[in-house]
Amino acid sequence: MTFDYIIIGAGSAGCVLANRLSEDGRNQILLLEAGPWSKNPLFHIPLLGPAIGVGNKRYDWKYRTEPDPSRNDIQQDWPRGKMLGGTSQLNGMVYVRGAAVDFDGWAANGCDGWSWRDVQPYFQKVEHITQADAIHGESGPMRLHRLSRTHPLSDAFVRAHEVTGYSENRDYNGGDQEGAAILLSSNDGRWRSSGVSSYIKSARSRSNLTIMANAPVQQLICEQGRVSAVEYLYQGAVHRAISRQEIILSAGAINSPAILMRSGIGPSDHLADLNIGIIADRPQIGLNLHEHPALQILVRSKTKTISSQNHIWNVPTHLWNWWVHRGGLLSAASYEAISFIRSAPDVLKPDIQLHFAPYGLKRTEAGLRPHSDDSFMIQVNASYPKSRGRIRLRDANVESPPYIHAPMFSAHADLETLKRGVGFAMELLKTKPFLAHMGDYILPNGEPKSDTELTETILEHAVPAYHPAGTCRMGSDDDAVVDIRLRLRGIDGLRIVDASIIPKPISGNIQSSVFMIAEKAAGMILADRFISQAD
Repeated sequence: MTFDYIIIGAGSAGCVLANRLSEDGRNQILLLEAGPWSKNPLFHIPLLGPAIGVGNKRYDWKYRTEPDPSRNDIQQDWPRGKMLGGTSQLNGMVYVRGAAVDFDGWAANGCDGWSWRDVQPYFQKVEHITQADAIHGESGPMRLHRLSRTHPLSDAFVRAHEVTGYSENRDYNGGDQEGAAILLSSNDGRWRSSGVSSYIKSARSRSNLTIMANAPVQQLICEQGRVSAVEYLYQGAVHRAISRQEIILSAGAINSPAILMRSGIGPSDHLADLNIGIIADRPQIGLNLHEHPALQILVRSKTKTISSQNHIWNVPTHLWNWWVHRGGLLSAASYEAISFIRSAPDVLKPDIQLHFAPYGLKRTEAGLRPHSDDSFMIQVNASYPKSRGRIRLRDANVESPPYIHAPMFSAHADLETLKRGVGFAMELLKTKPFLAHMGDYILPNGEPKSDTELTETILEHAVPAYHPAGTCRMGSDDDAVVDIRLRLRGIDGLRIVDASIIPKPISGNIQSSVFMIAEKAAGMILADRFISQAD
């Protein structure tokens, strides 16, 4: 089979690319996805995606990290979506673009064309906000929703910040994040806005778009310095697809470097150890893995919360609220409120992100499960971690999960930043807006009484925020994996378009940035084809 463009991975980025590149009927597009194309309608109900997907090996890659030497060799689960739509079908739907300084920092470090001013139009191209807003786009495919009926505890969270000197900031996506607000989520109150519902639903009937699920990519085929074909597995046999124009790797921060290395593109010493033929020695592939370290604070509530409503006799009420009011349990994102604060007076920009939920969640081997008692939760993220990890292959087998080396606190500064953020959150809970609601702590077991106790609590209970990125870094320097137009450096015919190209951490959840990157990449790909045809 021969196509103009072959897209590897039907996660958030792959769905955008499949839609935008197939808009021109002259382009023949193949979209390959390792996981299934789920027709289960429950995935489209906001709350239920994580509940039925995370921890389910059919829909979740169920990655697990290697022992973390910075945390007494703790290993942790890293759920990632393995289905059409990828993690956008399973995530918490928290919509955060990032701070203006994040993208201006990219541009200042050699990524010309990726400043805040440059990327804003592509964020807006993604967005369709359900309530009038001066910041966001109004006609994009992804519906965004800000709850109009919030839990009293979520309002208390915002008011508590005002007591500590932080103003409400409804426009935290406008470049300046500082402050607290009811969050914007990627759903319309009834239905989840995923890569599938926002981009594939409108494109799937196009005759020039072929979508193949359950088709994991085994390797890229490189001939005379150009990636020209893909070998993938389908129904027990190896198949090959040839590209006339480009192959686009959108398999995510874990799988994109793994596919490159299985194809002989990566660190030569590592590939040689695995007896993989070396096409190109690219030492930086798989490095620069970054993730937001977080701690979840779980507290019993004196006020009724969603946690105690998780009973079968409440289902009619939940259905009514979901369908009629676009609210309630079934419409819930992972959190209802959000804030960005500075962990210390001398910090120049917010470096801590807080999420608030009027219910408690437990992370179990089976996935995320609600806490049974009335409770609420604050998750504290360190926004700009300095710790870095790496992805390495276990072997050349497509079915073998790669090694994920992700030391959370190899840079001691990350631990100190998170400690200050947790301290702020606990002081927030002592303010007047929370006093009438506060019960005792569930996690940690009481407020830490010393710096040593706080350190031990974080080392034992910290969790990843599920925002892995950076393993195929974009840049203009010789060590960068892709250039500023996302082309693989040194080899023609391949671009990488997903979270792996993010050079430095973004302050916030990364889904919106992945959609933005893909929208911008689609424009680049089509523009480059027009230029080549003109030549």
